[in-house]
Amino acid sequence: MPLDRNDPEVKALLEEVAAEATEALSAKNKELLAELRAAKAKAKGSEIDPEEHARLQTQVEELTGKLDKVTKDSARQIEKLTKDLAEKDDALTQHLIDSGLSTALAKAGVAPHFMDAAKAMLRGQAAIKDGAAVIGDKPLADHVTEWAGTDQGKHFVTAPANSGGGGQGGNSGGKCTGNMGGSREDRVAALKVKFPELAG
Repeated sequence: MPLDRNDPEVKALLEEVAAEATEALSAKNKELLAELRAAKAKAKGSEIDPEEHARLQTQVEELTGKLDKVTKDSARQIEKLTKDLAEKDDALTQHLIDSGLSTALAKAGVAPHFMDAAKAMLRGQAAIKDGAAVIGDKPLADHVTEWAGTDQGKHFVTAPANSGGGGQGGNSGGKCTGNMGGSREDRVAALKVKFPELAG
């Protein structure tokens, strides 16, 4: 069954990967901001150490930059994973449709040399619905069977083998008696026995 990129489980997995990648940096950023606020509050009544303030400000800027980078990287990874998932989903869908068409066309009696042409005609109409290949509102196999009986489809179907009208041929299947390997006279005599109508 193809993966649905709109499936809540797939979305949740992608969001979880992004959240894990940014959670640690975000926590550190919050911690440093809290320290900065505490230092500012403490400094209202006292002197602020300019070096400590500069150090904290630098850390905040570095962590903010790292957080932005991780967020962008995560977005790129999610986009790549979504694209890969879509490509694999398309390939799986195509495989299911092609496989289903091959099986259904063979069962319907489509001649092997017309198989590719019949697939090309029907492939564009096929889709995957609830994990099964369908054409319109019918299962793929049912549609192909019906199609093979139509004026369009019957030209692709191999005619059933038959034994003909029962004709026996000119020599009635009889075995030649006489010496066919001997002299010329022996062979002529054997042929006259086999085909008396020629003896005249």
